[in-house]
Amino acid sequence: MKFIIGTLILFFLWNISVFAQRETDERVIGFKYELKFTGTNSHVEVMNENLYSPFNPNYKGPTILTTPHANSICDTLGNLLFYYDGASVYQPNGKVMSNGILHNYNFNSEYTNSLIVPIEESNRRYYYLFETIPHEENWDYDKNAPLNCPVNMYCFAFWDICKLQYHIIDMHANGGKGEVLKTNIFIADSIAPSISGIKHRNNIDTWVSVLKSRSNIIYNYKITSCKIQNPVISHIPDFEYPQIPYLSYISQYGGLGFQLVYSTMGDYVTFPGTIKSKNTQNSIRYSLFIAPFNNQTGLFDFSNLSLISVESSYCLNLFSHNSKYLYYHDTYWIGNPVWIYQYELSTGISLPFYYNNIIYHNDYVGLDYGKKNDLLIYKLNTYGSSKPYPHFYAGYLGQIKNIDQPFIQPNLIDSLPLPVYDQPVDPNGNHLNYIARNNYIYNFYHPDYKRPTAFPVAKSVSNIIASPACFNAPVTLKGNRTIPVDSLYWVVKKSGQPGWQRFNADTFDLPVSPGTYIASLVSYKYCLPDSATQQFTIEDHPRVHLGEDSVYTCESKSVDLPANTTYTYHWENVYGDVVPNQISETGQYNMVVQNSCGSDEDSLYVSSSILNIANLVTANNDANNDCWKIKSNNSAEKIQVSIYNSWGSAVFSANNYQNNWCPQDENDGIYYYDITYNNACIKKGWVEVMH
Repeated sequence: MKFIIGTLILFFLWNISVFAQRETDERVIGFKYELKFTGTNSHVEVMNENLYSPFNPNYKGPTILTTPHANSICDTLGNLLFYYDGASVYQPNGKVMSNGILHNYNFNSEYTNSLIVPIEESNRRYYYLFETIPHEENWDYDKNAPLNCPVNMYCFAFWDICKLQYHIIDMHANGGKGEVLKTNIFIADSIAPSISGIKHRNNIDTWVSVLKSRSNIIYNYKITSCKIQNPVISHIPDFEYPQIPYLSYISQYGGLGFQLVYSTMGDYVTFPGTIKSKNTQNSIRYSLFIAPFNNQTGLFDFSNLSLISVESSYCLNLFSHNSKYLYYHDTYWIGNPVWIYQYELSTGISLPFYYNNIIYHNDYVGLDYGKKNDLLIYKLNTYGSSKPYPHFYAGYLGQIKNIDQPFIQPNLIDSLPLPVYDQPVDPNGNHLNYIARNNYIYNFYHPDYKRPTAFPVAKSVSNIIASPACFNAPVTLKGNRTIPVDSLYWVVKKSGQPGWQRFNADTFDLPVSPGTYIASLVSYKYCLPDSATQQFTIEDHPRVHLGEDSVYTCESKSVDLPANTTYTYHWENVYGDVVPNQISETGQYNMVVQNSCGSDEDSLYVSSSILNIANLVTANNDANNDCWKIKSNNSAEKIQVSIYNSWGSAVFSANNYQNNWCPQDENDGIYYYDITYNNACIKKGWVEVMH
């Protein structure tokens, strides 16, 4: 299936080339903490105000849970752009972005994960926010876990409840503060709660990778600004993930989930699992799977699969930037010693170099990339009690330097010279660890990675159709472009007809009939649209027929000749002279109409209205001259009449006299009339009445 973005995005481009790794310069790693970099030096900054609630606000269980989920991204200058806590999208100032409340419930991060993908073609105006998230109807809101989980830390059914979906964010909206344009757009169901991203080889598109739940199938979705393509499917040989993996809501123990980890060059991948053929009912041995990756096709080369046997399914592993080494860790169980190893991909040799056997002190939480060819080690220490619980956690950072080189002991710094940062205290007085490694597209970490420069827009260029044009042949539409494009086509619509016609050609003959057309030449380059649109009118041979043969005036007053709203026209007299529309002289006049196909004409006469008014009425009921008669040479004449007796009193009036004053009841004598007729001409006079 294809998930098409329904709205046409207009892209605004400018020419800029910056390091994409600047997008990782500020990382929200806790409810009050940001990991920041000044140049290549890291420090943890404690904010005055909470970036979001450190505790799950909608959890209904007997204890308090932290909200162990955060993801953030910076702009190309390294300034925090927005961040996401699993429920809402926030502006850098901690305020929820416009339309940014995506979920009413903040799920435990063991069952949700997110990935922020910028759309390169729009100069990163638009962002996809992908996430795996449970179906709420399958969620136990009292335990903050899927249904049928006996306790919070052990879940027996989480694989079947996650879905993959995304949201679209426009960072130019809301005055540059950003707005979530579309939310909760469904892509796929039955997805494991994990998501990873790596750039396509063209450095424009992005591969978004997920595991189909309870399977050995990896879905790789190719993401462009135009659409989310059908997934490329890879099958992991002899792979199985336990149906009942151990999961914990305490985030330092929360690394036991499936997670694809790509190399920052995009050529290798690693993930945890078990070898299906070696699993027994009483023994499940974990391994790290390592395989080459083709970032052009989105496929994994499992014919060159390497395996590392590990004691646990922790997934806190990262590659060196030259893809020569994999740094991974191993521990048998919570509270037991932790080793960190440098694994050389070419030889398959693992070198242990970090060992911690102090339970609940100097605990290893995970790895993250720094800014100077180094890895940061998230760690914590406990204080205030010698017992496991309750105790207080203080977070701090270690460092592995020169990760592209064989390990030597001076490259390991157990504690950077940074102030420790306390972890949140829940209402019961427990200090729970809070570290959230942001889930970036892995290429962004590479020191030499550069985001694509602004792409040239392929301008559409078309011939201009003369308008109006005569209807005598098809219209030839010719299209061109300033640079090579991915697609070029015409869309045409005739006024008054539904829908657009598409023509997949740069030049073609369009059959036409009289009417107005809109034609647009559309081109796409890297999903960047451009169009050249024009409107033209096709005309038929003109025809004119005047509804009247004559118009009338009186007393040499001017009269308005009829207008024509269909064609360009003018009036001529019998000598061929052009005359204005207002005429006072009587005679023949011709209307001449014309368009691109030629001309036509019709004539009428301007005449004077002549009234023949009787001056005697013999109202004796002999059916002869009983009524006052007025006759006009204009059959359509409208005559307004008022009649007065010799005392000046009105005895009759009519707005459209129809020879209907028959004065049988009036006295003999002289009566006076006022007549208004054609074009406001007036006549006054008298009429004698006799019985």
